[in-house]
Amino acid sequence: MTEHTFGWLFADAASWEGFHTALLEHDYVQNVECELVRRDGTPVHVLVTASLVRDTSGVATGFEGIWYDVTERRRLHERLVETQRLEAVRQMVLTYSHEINQPLTALCDSVQELLERCDPSTPEAKIALAMSHQAATLAEVMVKIGRLREIRPDSNDPDAADG
Repeated sequence: MTEHTFGWLFADAASWEGFHTALLEHDYVQNVECELVRRDGTPVHVLVTASLVRDTSGVATGFEGIWYDVTERRRLHERLVETQRLEAVRQMVLTYSHEINQPLTALCDSVQELLERCDPSTPEAKIALAMSHQAATLAEVMVKIGRLREIRPDSNDPDAADG
């Protein structure tokens, strides 16, 4: 059992060494996840359950076992983790959006009341008008952020929330 004989199956030398060492120490391995390489060079993740094969004098000559391809399961797990991460970010954005909308609404109301009380020709009215425009711009941004409620993490359509 040499690296030349079986090691080439493994994606890297460390994976082969770990597998080989465990097999020699225990005469078997059970449900060990390994990254192998297909003939075309693409990686494949497998769960291996194997037993060491020895000749009549007790020398290790190979192993036999079952290799279960878990590549797709692993890819789906990684996708699930990424989806959960994106959902957590989405929820955080929606929470902060709500927290921003409360004072923004009060600010817009106050600026509107200020505009109604001011003489339009005063510098204060011009400042209040500029504040009103900026608050309206921010309110538009918050509406767009609010549309995130309509987006699902598994949606591949970037226009899904533009409804």
